[in-house]
Amino acid sequence: MAAIEGNKIGTDATGNAALANASHGIFSQGSRSTTIGNGTVAGRNIISGNGGDGVRLDGSTAVSFLGNLIGVDAATGAVAVANGGAGISLDAVSTTIGEGTVGTRNVISGNTAQGILVRGGSSTTIQGNFIGTDATGNLVVGNVLEGIRFEGGGGHLVKVSEEPVQLVD
Repeated sequence: MAAIEGNKIGTDATGNAALANASHGIFSQGSRSTTIGNGTVAGRNIISGNGGDGVRLDGSTAVSFLGNLIGVDAATGAVAVANGGAGISLDAVSTTIGEGTVGTRNVISGNTAQGILVRGGSSTTIQGNFIGTDATGNLVVGNVLEGIRFEGGGGHLVKVSEEPVQLVD
């Protein structure tokens, strides 16, 4: 199992200003059993200011995103430090983005494309995240395009309230 924890990817050392990579902040092709963030403040990744997608997964399986700031600053989670594409772009199987608790909530906001772009794959679960808001959930820090966009795949689940919404493909 691989873990990516406690990094500032695409920002300066403070996590508040872009120091961009030319392309994606994290790119993974064919990874298995990977966690990005761990639901703690120390394990949180700041993935902002990159030239491409914040995170791009192609052909990966069993990836979890837990407690990251994607497209916003580290200090407040309220200032856009946009990735040049989507916050998260994936074509993967069994991906979990948030687990429905405060600690595992991802803030995915301020990106120049979608917050989350699901290009294919299956069994993506998205729950308990702030998408298009600041870290408090009270201020708008919109993604330029959709908060979540599905272009393919199947069996995806988005939990937007106490009752899950099953997407029919």
